[in-house]
Amino acid sequence: MQNADQHESDLEKFRQAHDNLRGDLVADAIEKLEELTCKSPSRSAYWHELGNAYGKAGRHEDSLNAYAQAARTRTCRSQALHELAKSFIKAGDQNSAKHALNHLDQLRPDLVEDIKPLVD
Repeated sequence: MQNADQHESDLEKFRQAHDNLRGDLVADAIEKLEELTCKSPSRSAYWHELGNAYGKAGRHEDSLNAYAQAARTRTCRSQALHELAKSFIKAGDQNSAKHALNHLDQLRPDLVEDIKPLVD
């Protein structure tokens, strides 16, 4: 279990990574987020943001893996499934995209509408 100071330090690192990603400092964001996911693998927000960073860096397979990990943690599952489906579509994996969309449709049908037309 983390102490309060370590938790605050990790939150600050996450904020920095988020800001770096928005400011196109993608490599630095990835470095921070990879460290955070190693330290706290059950934090879906870390995995989700790492998926965003990998996607922005063009590392689509790594992005898929990070979004899948975020979905497995279940705390922000619907958003992670949405990003996972979009990543599968970008990767050309229609079957996996359909699978992710089927799960997402059970949780949040409203999130499926924007990407469902992109799947055969």
